[in-house]
Amino acid sequence: DETFFMYGEDIDLSFRITQAGWKNYYFAETSIIHYKGESTKKLSTNYVKVFYKAMIIFAEKHYTGRNKRLFTFFINTAIYVRAGIALFANIFRKYWMPLVETLLVFGSLLYLKEYWEEHIKFIKSYPKEMITIHLPYYTLVWVLSMWFNGSYSNPFNFSKMMRSILIGTVVIFMIYGLLPNHLHFSRGIIIFGSLVIAAVLLFWRTCFHFAKYKTLDFSQRNNTKSILVGEAKQWQKVNELLKSYNKSYQQLGFVSNEKQNDPNWLGEINQLKELVSIYGVNEIIFSGDCISSEQTMQWMNEIGPQVNYYTLPANSDFVIGSHSKDGNGLYFGEQIELNLSKREFRTKKRLFDIALAVISIVLSPILYFIPPSKIWVKNAFSVLLGKKSWVGYSTNQDLTLPKIKPGVYKTSYMLKGNNNQFEQNLDKLYAQNYSPILDLQAMLSS
Repeated sequence: DETFFMYGEDIDLSFRITQAGWKNYYFAETSIIHYKGESTKKLSTNYVKVFYKAMIIFAEKHYTGRNKRLFTFFINTAIYVRAGIALFANIFRKYWMPLVETLLVFGSLLYLKEYWEEHIKFIKSYPKEMITIHLPYYTLVWVLSMWFNGSYSNPFNFSKMMRSILIGTVVIFMIYGLLPNHLHFSRGIIIFGSLVIAAVLLFWRTCFHFAKYKTLDFSQRNNTKSILVGEAKQWQKVNELLKSYNKSYQQLGFVSNEKQNDPNWLGEINQLKELVSIYGVNEIIFSGDCISSEQTMQWMNEIGPQVNYYTLPANSDFVIGSHSKDGNGLYFGEQIELNLSKREFRTKKRLFDIALAVISIVLSPILYFIPPSKIWVKNAFSVLLGKKSWVGYSTNQDLTLPKIKPGVYKTSYMLKGNNNQFEQNLDKLYAQNYSPILDLQAMLSS
């Protein structure tokens, strides 16, 4: 039944078979490898919507009267409950670290305040504004500074974290200077607070790194030990490919039934389980040119889920895999690193959009009468509300590029006439090398 988009069609078919007087049997003598995609992640709201919508279609098709209404009620209830859980889980997964560090920063500042009162100022306590105004905005500024500088996208880059704290300290002093005199309590807490916060966060992130990766070697965070079941030429191709994604990738060698003098040859395929144990392998890549799908699945069943599995399809230049029913499929191909794929650059783009939109609105009485900047005033509110970006792609055909809002200006501002190929190339260059300077250049040159 083509009414079912995804999920439910097998239940519907089975139900109709039994209704027609036939019997269902489960045949267990075959197997497949299924790389689950983004649309089927168990914790995604899209999964909840699609899955339970299929159940409602099933109920409306096969049930009638009171049973239909009751079933539909429970299904709709389940949709809202599961969607709420999925939304909460996604928010928690994205923001748990800033939330934890907000508590750490505020708690550290609270302790420093009490120490300052007793041992430095020799006073009973600061006015209540110290807790209700100062410490909260200190905390907020430092955490936001780390967020906007990309410290949470790369939490173990300590130089970036220290730079973020320094920038936050400067911003705090700027805000402090704008406050009225009766709210000027202690610059010393700001200075020493920045040092305390740096020490606390350094200790916390080091502990977190050790708990997650079981090592204090920050250059080996992923600790991936991978082997290839395939030939030497395939190993070389995969080795170069994966190193472009992960500089600390440990590609140990290859396993092949053809004995070779190559120092990267580890052993024969029938020794695979022993090799995994000896070398502490946590990832295996199976080459379709060397081993069949049936053999691949046999080895996956025998070795078990403690190892991540990938396949290199025959005569291909990409590797695919999926580690979990809750995760999306993974793909490694020829890689070009795109700045706009990183959260810190997308944040910079959004901040640039907001800043220029605010400036355009404030200076609109002047800018509106200047032809080049008149367009800024007209589009300022759309950009501020996130409906547009100041600069966008020239084409919408390349789905491999990170998504951005439609642009007031285009990346093809330098081209004369339409040239689709050049426009696509400019879009890729823009995504790869993005910085706010590119946006400003496009706006001033258009």
